[in-house]
Amino acid sequence: GQALVLEFTKVPSIVDVFLNFFETGMTDAGCMGIIPLFEACPSLTNVGLEMGCNTITNQGISTIADGLGKLHLLTNLRLAFVDILGINDEGVIYLIDRLTTVPYLSEFKLSLFECGAVRDPSASRIADFMREKTTLTKVCIELRFTGITRAGRVVLRNAKASRTYMECELVL
Repeated sequence: GQALVLEFTKVPSIVDVFLNFFETGMTDAGCMGIIPLFEACPSLTNVGLEMGCNTITNQGISTIADGLGKLHLLTNLRLAFVDILGINDEGVIYLIDRLTTVPYLSEFKLSLFECGAVRDPSASRIADFMREKTTLTKVCIELRFTGITRAGRVVLRNAKASRTYMECELVL
């Protein structure tokens, strides 16, 4: 992680970054290594982050959320969390709460796959975010193999219907 950050500090004007941490064995401590990257590139407007590490918990997701919350120019965010068994409603809700502080976020994609401890409270917070974050024009929420019930999916569909988006896709 340290070498990655050093390379990015040489180009602080970077606006787009895509990070893929599938099957890397990354832990919560490794998530802390991403934060200096965000700090070194404050002009990031487009961030993609994919993680497929079953060793990450809410602590790692919270660390990433704190870093994303500091990217005040961020307009486009794509997050995919796959097979992260240590994430639950607490982590998802914290993530969404931190994203409310990003003033210009207009495009948001959240994919949660095989995160079985993510349940209806997460769906409710995501739905609130979709309704309340008026800067959002494009939204995609993908929830597969989570603990979200039919009631949670209805809450998300109602949030989609509650306002007009340029694009809004729910894959539930």
